[in-house]
Amino acid sequence: MSKKITKTAQPKAAAKKAAVAKTDQNLLIGKGREIALAAAGAAALVRKQGEKLFGNFIGESKQLQKQAGKLASNLVTDVQEQANGVIAQVKSATSANLGWVGEKAQDQVGKVLNRLGVPSKADVTQLARRVEELHKQVKLLKKAA
Repeated sequence: MSKKITKTAQPKAAAKKAAVAKTDQNLLIGKGREIALAAAGAAALVRKQGEKLFGNFIGESKQLQKQAGKLASNLVTDVQEQANGVIAQVKSATSANLGWVGEKAQDQVGKVLNRLGVPSKADVTQLARRVEELHKQVKLLKKAA
């Protein structure tokens, strides 16, 4: 026994197929919209997170810049202090050496002047004392006479 398909069954089956196809199409459109909305939401989230991350990078950069400035300032101060210490040592050594050099030069000049017959300061001082003594004796002799 075979079933006969009646004319009225064919339009119902076609209408049913069309309704299923329409439902499937609506489901696909709905899923497509959901996917598009999810993609838009993900893009917005990525943008927000990117802006936040970029802001963090800027903040970290500013902080590193401040730290580098402080480090450079401290380094300059340390170098200046060390240079001042070295300069003070050089000045001290130079002063000591100049004193020694001055003494040696004065001794050598004194020796040369002595060889040439020029009296020294000590000789002149001694001679001035002797002249003063003689002057006193002359005054005494004038009073006595």
